[in-house]
Amino acid sequence: MATSLQAAFQTVLDGGFRKAMKNVEAWALANYARPEYVAVNGNVHMAGKALKPSGLIEPVKVKKEAPVV
Repeated sequence: MATSLQAAFQTVLDGGFRKAMKNVEAWALANYARPEYVAVNGNVHMAGKALKPSGLIEPVKVKKEAPVV
């Protein structure tokens, strides 16, 4: 379970979000600090700020032309 949550904790679950789930954060940090976990997955650093989505296509703004009379 800790491995499944690792990517989310490192990218999108920022400090403000984790503040509401103190028990989950404490559990995750305890697991991420275990020598067995560190040996396989390395050190885990929690996200300070959530990543912003990138690669989204911006809508094209169409200029309205004056009607031809």
